[in-house]
Amino acid sequence: LPVTFVDASSGGITNRFWDFGDGTTTNTTVTTLQHTYTSAGRWTVTLKASNPLGISTNTKPAYISTAPVLRILPVGDSITAGASSPASIPGGYRTLLASLLTSLNYNVVSTGLLNVNNPPGVTAWHEGHSGAEIAGVDYCMQGVFDSTDDPDIILLLLGTNDYNNGIGAGATNRLDLMITHLATKRPNAKIIVANLLFRTDAHDAEITSTFNPFVPGIVAAHAALGQQVYFTDLRSAVPASGICGDGIHPNAGGYASMATNWFNAITNVI
Repeated sequence: LPVTFVDASSGGITNRFWDFGDGTTTNTTVTTLQHTYTSAGRWTVTLKASNPLGISTNTKPAYISTAPVLRILPVGDSITAGASSPASIPGGYRTLLASLLTSLNYNVVSTGLLNVNNPPGVTAWHEGHSGAEIAGVDYCMQGVFDSTDDPDIILLLLGTNDYNNGIGAGATNRLDLMITHLATKRPNAKIIVANLLFRTDAHDAEITSTFNPFVPGIVAAHAALGQQVYFTDLRSAVPASGICGDGIHPNAGGYASMATNWFNAITNVI
């Protein structure tokens, strides 16, 4: 990444010592120079400007980022939004996931049309539709794609509300169709599909018999077509202790486990 630096110091500057943070330094008398960063990272830049009267130092921590951009589109229901009980958890799994990827020097950019339930002052787009069923979110996605940058990663966790609303039958077929739509409309995106989390109510038995066992096979069938579709086992990653008092949504620990699982799934495919 070529970067142009300009020193606006005044006062008869006779020398400028630049430390670009990547192990490269230079002395110069000119006010403008260019430096090219050749690896990913976040670089602290220091300028020491001197004249016969002394030296002035200005340091900008993590001033330059050469991290590769990773656009992530989280798709789902209220769990993707970060719902919990007795109160929602701002950012849900999304905040920690972004932090984990940033630690690997990725410039994480969230995409989607919803900017709700995020930490104060944070804009983190997503498609976490509270109460939504698979077909409803599937229907929304064309509008999302028309209005947002193409994602590198799509995280898909949907289906629990189909069971809430008494339409669990056929949920796997609707998931299969949605994956087809996503993979067709955004063939360059890596689509990571999760099974459903543990629930404390009677729907859990339905999910574990009619939905979760079939998700890996659905994913494998899409992968066999050459589509970039991958499975992750969120069910195993979030134990019963990670579910909050409402019996459906994760608590803080559960969301942390989700973030780690998504992180491992993402880093395995990028």
